[in-house]
Amino acid sequence: MGNENSQPIDQPTQAPTAVNEEGKASVSASTTTVPKTKGAKPQFDVVFVDDDPEEQRISVGFAPSMFRNNEFKTLKKFCQSRGLHQRHLNKLFKRYLSSEDVFLRDFRVRTLDVKEEIDDMSRLYREVTEIYVPMFYQKDFTGLDKAHSMEEVSFARFVILTYIFLAQPYPDLFFELFCILRQRFNLKTEASMFAYNLEQIVTLLGEELEQTYTYKYLLTLMRELPKDRELTFGNCIKLAIKYPLMFYFIKRFRQHIRRIFLGDKFWNSAKTLKTKLTELGIKKGYEANFKNEHTAKVATTRALLADLYGLPAGKMEINTETFPEVTLIDDSVCQHLKKVIGYRLAKRLILESELPYVKTGQPFLNAPVELGLEDTRFHDSMSGEDLKYNNGTGRRVWICRYTHFEDETKLLKEIDIDKEPAQPDDWGEHNEHEEEEGQQLEQR
Repeated sequence: MGNENSQPIDQPTQAPTAVNEEGKASVSASTTTVPKTKGAKPQFDVVFVDDDPEEQRISVGFAPSMFRNNEFKTLKKFCQSRGLHQRHLNKLFKRYLSSEDVFLRDFRVRTLDVKEEIDDMSRLYREVTEIYVPMFYQKDFTGLDKAHSMEEVSFARFVILTYIFLAQPYPDLFFELFCILRQRFNLKTEASMFAYNLEQIVTLLGEELEQTYTYKYLLTLMRELPKDRELTFGNCIKLAIKYPLMFYFIKRFRQHIRRIFLGDKFWNSAKTLKTKLTELGIKKGYEANFKNEHTAKVATTRALLADLYGLPAGKMEINTETFPEVTLIDDSVCQHLKKVIGYRLAKRLILESELPYVKTGQPFLNAPVELGLEDTRFHDSMSGEDLKYNNGTGRRVWICRYTHFEDETKLLKEIDIDKEPAQPDDWGEHNEHEEEEGQQLEQR
């Protein structure tokens, strides 16, 4: 490298570019040539985040004047601790700082360019982008200058804070969402929010999720919470870990940003940062539940089944407690679930949990009607007929009464007439696939 104070001899100061040995060029704020000797290539005053000569050979250096104060030292230290190389930064430079006006912007990244990466995505992606960008670039980080503005941030700040967003564990990721919504990065996990606000966030983030019975039931439980109940951010994070479907879209959104920022190949081998929320006491191993939407659904369903089996009947609500897992479905589990939430919803959740089903007696889905044991009889005053509902199987029947033609008070016999209601119940309509689902459950 040449001395920054050296004066050019054979040629004037070059245009502000940095060049490596292979002749590649990277725009920089200013560079200075060193005296040119016979047979030698001109060299420029550039810096690399890599100390390895081989990495320097295959990449393009930056001019020191690109960075203000100690930002380059901070960037270099951060990159070396996270496995980021100069070639990675070159890709980001080319993507966000290759336009001709970078000199006027002092090599700052425009947050608008980051947002434009999401323009071709769905409305929900764009809405979540508006939440995050540019707010999460305003965080303080030791060694970096304050953010220039909401519209532009330094290259070092852009690289470091984007990497942290993409590499932090899920509890920290969700807590950062709350901080951004409050526009305060000094929040404590003991601070609180209303249950209604959490419900609105989960409803918004669930717009593009598969509308499974698990998700519908989870959302129903959230709506049943008192609107003015205060939940600490720490407990909200625990709920999001226990029921992965709640904030699963944030994981999906971050996965898309990862593909833009260095790509899946890089992130598949990158290590997750250590959590800063150790006080929450969240156990390890939850990451597997966020692998994809299917695993998030299954994990959420099983958490709900554990709650239903562990909580007293009639006391079901979302909670941060850890109950013993339901590892298989037997007749005792089936009977308990259908008494608590009814046959239809119990069946749907059992199917979506994908737990093995142990058939010890009569098949749960084809259980015969236990007349007189679980039947409840109602009288319809408008039609004058009786309706019978079986709490065990969800079977509904109308009662056809035969009386003596001379004495109507003398009952001869009663016949059950199956008749499904005209409208579906709360948890799904009776359809032709119901028997097929029952067979799938019995096979498991």
